[in-house]
Amino acid sequence: MERNVRGRAIDAAAELLREVGAEKLSVRMIADRAGIGTSSMYHYFGNKEDLLLQVALNGFGDLAREMEAAAEPRPGLGPFSTAARAFLEYVAQRPALYELMFDQHLMARHRGLREAERRAFTAFLDGVARDRRFPPELARSIATTFWTLGRGMGVTALSQPGQQLDPAFRAAISEALAYLIDRNMLAEER
Repeated sequence: MERNVRGRAIDAAAELLREVGAEKLSVRMIADRAGIGTSSMYHYFGNKEDLLLQVALNGFGDLAREMEAAAEPRPGLGPFSTAARAFLEYVAQRPALYELMFDQHLMARHRGLREAERRAFTAFLDGVARDRRFPPELARSIATTFWTLGRGMGVTALSQPGQQLDPAFRAAISEALAYLIDRNMLAEER
């Protein structure tokens, strides 16, 4: 029963997050959507932040699984490219969740959220490490750099109308990344 109530609350919060965003979200809205009494919500979650933290933790788990599922290279794309695309597609499809997952205040206060990000990063690192274009000894540094760039691209997208990168801007970034990777300039500069 406990998992059912907790799970319904978390699912309702994730749905409402997509629909109205974190700022407009209230415990009452979540309880109503989940068909749970407000007092029951506080039995399972101390406050709205605790509930949103669970949504963010689930988000990182989903992101890690999507990058792991994309681990097999696709025609014309290596392991790095498939992992990077999985990350960017996740951001594009779930902008409000992405914003919550990387919220600086939640990150600073909750070690578990930082650990969840680390696990998602590890899935990305695995893609970089399998890509033969990168020297193995630089895999972690390269993954860290591109992870940071991806986070920055996500924040940039969230600040745009419709929370999407302009197609020309996205194309310019893709072109530059392809140039850097295909020319293996990262390895040459060490």
